[in-house]
Amino acid sequence: MDANSELQRYTMLASFFLPEGILDWFDVVRMEETDNDKPAHELDVLYPKVLHIYLDERDNRQGEELGLVANGFTEESVIHDYPARSRKMVLHVRRRRYKDADGHNIILCNYPLASEGTRLSVEFGAFFKDGLG
Repeated sequence: MDANSELQRYTMLASFFLPEGILDWFDVVRMEETDNDKPAHELDVLYPKVLHIYLDERDNRQGEELGLVANGFTEESVIHDYPARSRKMVLHVRRRRYKDADGHNIILCNYPLASEGTRLSVEFGAFFKDGLG
């Protein structure tokens, strides 16, 4: 199997777990499962594994934004999302950086990633806000 078809499989599988619409803005670049690395006395028996999904922002520039020059990616942001099938879910997200005509770095934030004031996905944050008042 070539790398492209493997990535397509990751993307299809990830679409079932990721927040609605995120794949319109981000590409899945890698997925991996790890053991929950908490010390034994803190280990959450409900979530012995962690599913890590790595996402890179797509180049979705439009209109005047097309004049910006691509300048790599930001450091990854780590966002906690709904647990799935006895696994904690962690999204590792890198946004694209651009430079304007004056050489200033710009990050276009067209898609909200985290609930305000948290490191939780917008949907997960809303779940807690609605559920806990």
